[in-house]
Amino acid sequence: MSGGSPLCNSSSVFTDCFVRTQEGFPTDFLSQDQYSTSRARINHIPKNTRTGYVESWHFSVQHQRLYRDLAVDLALRGQLGPQAADPERLQPAAAKCRRRESLGSTIAARSRDSRRYRSPSTAFPRTSYNSFQMKVEKKWSDGFYLLNSFTWSKAIDNAPGHLETYNGDSSRVNFWANPPSERALSSYDTPANNVTALIWDVPFYCGCRFGQGLNPVVNAVLGGWRTTLINTARSGYPVHIYYGPNTAMQACGSCRQRPNYLGGELYGNQSDPSNYFDKSALSIPTDVTHPFGNLGRNVARSSGLWQADLGIYKEFPLPREGARVEFRSEFFNLLNHTNFLAANGRVDQSSYGVINGTFPARQIQFALKLYW
Repeated sequence: MSGGSPLCNSSSVFTDCFVRTQEGFPTDFLSQDQYSTSRARINHIPKNTRTGYVESWHFSVQHQRLYRDLAVDLALRGQLGPQAADPERLQPAAAKCRRRESLGSTIAARSRDSRRYRSPSTAFPRTSYNSFQMKVEKKWSDGFYLLNSFTWSKAIDNAPGHLETYNGDSSRVNFWANPPSERALSSYDTPANNVTALIWDVPFYCGCRFGQGLNPVVNAVLGGWRTTLINTARSGYPVHIYYGPNTAMQACGSCRQRPNYLGGELYGNQSDPSNYFDKSALSIPTDVTHPFGNLGRNVARSSGLWQADLGIYKEFPLPREGARVEFRSEFFNLLNHTNFLAANGRVDQSSYGVINGTFPARQIQFALKLYW
């Protein structure tokens, strides 16, 4: 059941009870007498919207034997296509431009008229991604392997998907006031991302380079160890700066209204978690006819992330064919480096510009697994 509502006893009345899917649609399901049109949400797909598609392209060059089993891969990659945007906006916001009505008064008028629908949510997707990618791969005869992947990219859209609204961004678009202002960096835009992976099969015992011909028991215990190290370094994600409007200034139910930019630096002392952003460069709109400020979407960025993860693995063979015991130990954020979360981007709160958390500190786990 939904929200603790009781099950419906009649298929004709369903405003105060819960109807199960297997019972089908109630009688007069679409009748306006059965629900409040001012609160009902309407999803709309324009009839001229083409079937969704994604255009992808890439150009790459690989060289496998550049120097003693050193392989290099250089690539340009891009993608253009739709994204699930949900631009919620008030119809009166457009009407007030023609009739010079107060946005505040049109909101109040709408709430008094139960026959007026809430603004439809319309799919209006635009997204693009372009990147330069480089991969370097090297193998050594002593069981050492190196793989480094670097990506320099830029992702742009006019609204994120519902599951990608990071750091204050919203999947709703300021559709009537200024749609071009919504086109900006995506919530997941990461200009630089570098991952280095190292694998080392320790060359001791097990018929390897060192320790050959020693006691089989010692060989089984000390031989065949593998270590891995993965180092991740990337840019921070964009931060959406917005304010929470009062009733008179609220132009939409779920979108994030941005403040006005006065000039100057948006950042404070980025090394101080309590002063990451500077509020003096911004002002909150007060004119009900212009509730949307001129600040762009996702114009700020959080600090980057740097983390090294270590893994140690070993397999112990058992007498039965195919049976073995696997031991592993993993150290996440091995050096216990502090990686800060994004600062609060809501400018009308006292905690604006304050970083209230970090990514996980060092974590260590051990595991023992039996294959039989």
